[in-house]
Amino acid sequence: MSAEKKKDAVRGDIAAVLGDIRHGDLMYDMTEELGKLIAAVRETQKGGTLTLKLKVQPLNKGDGTVVGIIDELSITPPKKEKNKTIFYTTDNNMLQREDPRQMKFNFDNKPANAASGE
Repeated sequence: MSAEKKKDAVRGDIAAVLGDIRHGDLMYDMTEELGKLIAAVRETQKGGTLTLKLKVQPLNKGDGTVVGIIDELSITPPKKEKNKTIFYTTDNNMLQREDPRQMKFNFDNKPANAASGE
């Protein structure tokens, strides 16, 4: 890269441009949203995304030397897995919480003194 191109690249450096959008508020918002995303990733142990869209529009008619930038920042946090509730199916295709094949125990007739067997 030529010295002139490097000089132009530094002037229009993306980090500097991002820092100027909305007087620095974009960078603040990105930091906040990234923090939320990292917390969700740590909690779920799954990945998520932070997306930044920059819409660039010409503001003058003709040569396009003046542009406006509108930012759109969004995160897609990982989804928490919900706990499963276990059900058993019946012969008539209904659901119930108890296994219909499991033998039921009657615990109502406990001996008065289990240690002595009385």
